[in-house]
Amino acid sequence: NQNFLNVAGYSLDEIVGKHHKMFVHAEYAKSAEYEMFWKNLAAGITNNGVHIRKNKNGDTVWLNAIYKVFKNENGEPLKVIKFCSDISEIKQKEFEFKTYNNILNYKGYSIKLDSFGKIKELSDSIEKLLKFSLNELKNKHFSELNSDQSLNSFYEIIWEKISNGNIYETEFKLKSKDGLMLITNAVFAPILDVNDRPNEYIVYFTKKNS
Repeated sequence: NQNFLNVAGYSLDEIVGKHHKMFVHAEYAKSAEYEMFWKNLAAGITNNGVHIRKNKNGDTVWLNAIYKVFKNENGEPLKVIKFCSDISEIKQKEFEFKTYNNILNYKGYSIKLDSFGKIKELSDSIEKLLKFSLNELKNKHFSELNSDQSLNSFYEIIWEKISNGNIYETEFKLKSKDGLMLITNAVFAPILDVNDRPNEYIVYFTKKNS
């Protein structure tokens, strides 16, 4: 139906008569698991669960789906109809929550950035350390917290690394509200979406001076 076409990004004419494997990633299409998926359906076994699929752009889509097998009067499989809902957004939130909480549990001083480097969240500990509230810093570029590094050189290096999904570690000089310079060890960690692309970042800090 149209809801599925919207999720998949195809028109009806583009998919009629095509094999289902156009909706799965190439590696999975060649796997024994995918072969068994179709063997079970051919045997009349309904499949119910969460499935990873891909849309027209090649992006991963998570579906909660039932593949219902309908049989003819002789009890033989006649056709399969899929009933599904798109749970990609829910899965994305799960990935973000897991990543964010893992980092917060590892280091207390942390800042969450959007894809442009603007501040979205602060941990309680870094608010106390910097003497800024979230309301004072939200949507400001995190470079405003830096005391003396050059934007054109220092930040280009950081973003080149983390925008490709890599973790980057460096010395970072934080500036508190009262002008105090805090030398820290900073780790920039990307939060990946369901397609393994960075869409947010967590920066966590360890103080090197007191």
